[in-house]
Amino acid sequence: MTDRRHIGSRLENWARLHTQHRGVQQEERRAFDQVDAKLLERMMPDLPTIQRSLLWWCYVKQETPEGTCLLLGIANKPAVQFVAAFRLAQTTIEALAAGQNH
Repeated sequence: MTDRRHIGSRLENWARLHTQHRGVQQEERRAFDQVDAKLLERMMPDLPTIQRSLLWWCYVKQETPEGTCLLLGIANKPAVQFVAAFRLAQTTIEALAAGQNH
């Protein structure tokens, strides 16, 4: 579970790149890591479109899982389909970013 929280935190940080530019001010307990956010941003075009869109809608737009599924044509019942797609997107961007760190 620690790994999921780690990439989740990194993606929340990445989303701040986009919300800052729109003037959205959210109170954050963690410091903004611009270097890591830009690393993930550079990797986004390498993701399959559905995965990139899923991360965008979930992290940047903060859409609900049901809304994200509706927007992207992902079955949301049973919920395990959304969860599997979401985790795959997280794992894929994490692997791409890890490859850039070496």
